[in-house]
This record gives sequence, structure tokens and C-alpha cells, in this order.
Amino acid sequence: MSFKIRTKLIIAFLTVLLPVLVLFVFNTFQLLALRKSVQQSEGIANQISCLSDLSLSIDKMLMPANDYLITGDIRERESFYKHLAEVEDHFPNLSELRICQWGAIDKMLVPEIKEDWLEEMRFLKRVRDGLEKIKGKAEDIFLLKNPTSDASGVRLMIEMDAIAHEVITKDIEDHKKADAKKLTSAILTAERAQERYFVIRTVGYSIVVALGVFFAIFYSRLFVVQIKKLQHWADAIAGGDFKSRIDIKTGDELEQLANRMNEMAEKLDNFYGTPENQVRERTGELREES
Repeated sequence: MSFKIRTKLIIAFLTVLLPVLVLFVFNTFQLLALRKSVQQSEGIANQISCLSDLSLSIDKMLMPANDYLITGDIRERESFYKHLAEVEDHFPNLSELRICQWGAIDKMLVPEIKEDWLEEMRFLKRVRDGLEKIKGKAEDIFLLKNPTSDASGVRLMIEMDAIAHEVITKDIEDHKKADAKKLTSAILTAERAQERYFVIRTVGYSIVVALGVFFAIFYSRLFVVQIKKLQHWADAIAGGDFKSRIDIKTGDELEQLANRMNEMAEKLDNFYGTPENQVRERTGELREES
């Protein structure tokens, strides 16, 4: 099958371009995976930070009730509700972080994601239930008329501390540990995606450069060799060797040119090969007639 020189060059260009396109596709997927892992890592890290802030806010929320038992100052009740509001402000952030971490609500249709979502809701419900119990105990403390001398206040405070300890230690800290494992996994995934990206880019670019050099050398030698054949043939014809023929089998315009030149050489050979033309050439009559 014959190809024109232009077609050969286009095929060479496309052959080099194809690995570039494949490389671009693979690198795009790796960058998307890397971006997803980084976003997931950031979301989990933010959630861990938010859980730490929630634990600290719950600790601060207990202090006004305890201070009320010591001082009997009813203004501590207002301080308690102020800290309670700060605690509840963390819940929307936790829910929003979880949604952003998954990327879209429709992903909840995946069984693993759905189960994780349900566990998150159960966790938030346990914390909210614990806060309601703490709130009830604090209300009972603030209803005491003589908190400094009422023994029931100490009992209520111990019970409130126990509920807070259960919420902070068992639920929040366990949740933070689970998120820490997820964070480690997300970071490892991001690192692997980054490594694959650099490996694919390095190997891919090396292949592209190698192909480019190969085709440059291959086609330059292919064309240069044939052109040198044409040059030697032209020198032979100029020296009067009309029987000289050129053999080029490239299947392109160079082969067509060689065939035409061979036809021309054959005609010259036939023309100057007759005795009459040889005599006329020697006597110069051919030049005079021209």
C-alpha cells in the first residue's frame, strides 16, 4: 500500500500525538483522584477539629453549674445557656462537613456511604441526647434555692459530669479516632495518586520524546538516502551513462519521480544508442541543429 510523503508525515505526527493524548487522559484521572483525596482529607481534618472544639465547649458548659453550687450566683444560669448555644452551633458545621466530604447527597445511595451517613446521624443524636440530659441536670441545679448548702446539688453535678464524660470520652473521642483512621487512609490515597501522576508523566513524556526522536531519525534517513540515490543517478546521467537506472521503492512521490527518471534515461539511451545519432553527436551536428 503506497502512501504520499505528506501522509507518512501525518501518520508519524499522529503516532507521536496518540501517546500524548493517552498521557493527558491518565494524568487527568490521577489529578481528579488526587484532588478528591485532598478534599476528603481536608474535610476529615476539619471535622476532627470541629469535634475537638465541641469537646472543649461541652467542658466549658459544665463550669457555670459548678460555679453556681459554689457561689449561688443565679447569673451563672445565663452563662450556662450561652455556652450551650455555642455547643449547638457546632452541629450544623459537623453535618455540613460530612456532606461536603462525600461531595453530593446522591452518593448516599451507595450502601457504604448510606451506612456511614446513618452512623453519623446516630452519633449526632447521641450527643444531642446527652446534651439534653446535661441541660436537665443543670436546670435542676439552678432551681436549688440554697445551692451552697444543698447536698442534692453535689449529686446532680456528679451525674451531669458523668453524662458529659460519657458524651465526650465515649462518643466524641471514639468518633475522632475513627475519623483519624479515615484521614490516614485519605492521605495515603492522595500520596499514591500523586506518585502515580509523576510516574505516568515521567514515563509518558519519555516515550513521547523517544518516539519523536525515532521518527525524526527514521524519516530523515529514509528521505536522505533516496535523495542521495537520485543525486548519484543524476551525476551518472550527466556523465553520459544513459543505461544507469535508479531503484527506489518508497511508495510515494520519490518512487514516482524515480520511475519518471528511469523512463527519461531509457529514452535518452534509445536516442543516443543508434549509430546515426552517435555519428551526429561526434560531428557536432546535433548541437548545430539545436
